[in-house]
Amino acid sequence: MAMRRSSLPIEAPRPQSSTAPPPASSASQLASPLRRSSTPFEVLVPSDAAAIPAGPTPHAFIMSQEGALLHTAPVAPAPEVPAFRIAGLVDSTAVDVDSAVTGFVRVEHAPPIRTVEVQLARVEHILPEPLSAAAPAGPAQQMSEVLLLQVGDGDVARGVEVPFHIPLPRLFTAPSLRTEAFALSFALNVGVHLQSGFLLRESIPLRLFRRPR
Repeated sequence: MAMRRSSLPIEAPRPQSSTAPPPASSASQLASPLRRSSTPFEVLVPSDAAAIPAGPTPHAFIMSQEGALLHTAPVAPAPEVPAFRIAGLVDSTAVDVDSAVTGFVRVEHAPPIRTVEVQLARVEHILPEPLSAAAPAGPAQQMSEVLLLQVGDGDVARGVEVPFHIPLPRLFTAPSLRTEAFALSFALNVGVHLQSGFLLRESIPLRLFRRPR
């Protein structure tokens, strides 16, 4: 079989330049716009040694007609406050941010219950300077929900310890902080919804810390 020669001209390879571009100076690098890295990074600052407890700090609580907060829709006439007693325990109110908040709720006696919930809340405070010694300015406070866990559905059994385990979300929690102008704290809110419309609520302050790694 005869081979046909191509009629296209063959170009000679172009010689490559032996000189590389000069490196960018420090001034030009600082003047160039910053590029956002697609790789996320975190800065973890451990708490002071004084803020780290030597051991767990358990907290027992009792919700009753004398101390619990009652919230219900306004009706006329006002409904009678039912008799109840709900106890519980938080294993430790000082919690490492890499662990979880644990404990239990026990309903001793109460009217029919609809749900039992445990809420982790973040509280931010703005601490302004006092306007005067006689009338100091109060702090501005904002509370936001971090996590809500339903631990009981329906009329839970009486006298039974209902446990709860709340992991601390890494991106929504941080060690508790207090400065001259700003404070960050957390709270555990235990809520019991009655079928009659009442909400029984107990708020327990928490102190979060981070151990050095």
